[in-house]
Amino acid sequence: MTTKTKSIPFAQLTKLLKPFTLKTNTRPALKHIYYDGKYLIATNSHILARIPTEHITELPANHQFYFDPRKNEIVQCSQQYPETSRLFPTQFESEIKIMDINEFLTQEFIEKEME
Repeated sequence: MTTKTKSIPFAQLTKLLKPFTLKTNTRPALKHIYYDGKYLIATNSHILARIPTEHITELPANHQFYFDPRKNEIVQCSQQYPETSRLFPTQFESEIKIMDINEFLTQEFIEKEME
């Protein structure tokens, strides 16, 4: 089974990420979409989106930046963006097996799994 990955233009993605940003000034960094050099990140501290850059086209050439989705521009921010990488596990203890339904329904498969 092959997986086809789609890409999205930066301008279109920032519109989709706008609802993930904070609307108030209580935490100024969270009003912006943050690019850390590897991911485009948006959070309002309740919901979080983190998009790998290999899926984004037309990405500005900066190493790191804050993007204001309301002004539609890269901005300066005096606050540091919160660390979000620890929220995503890098190792998993579970395994997912994807198979054809016909194989699943065969008696051989059921007997093999029961061993």
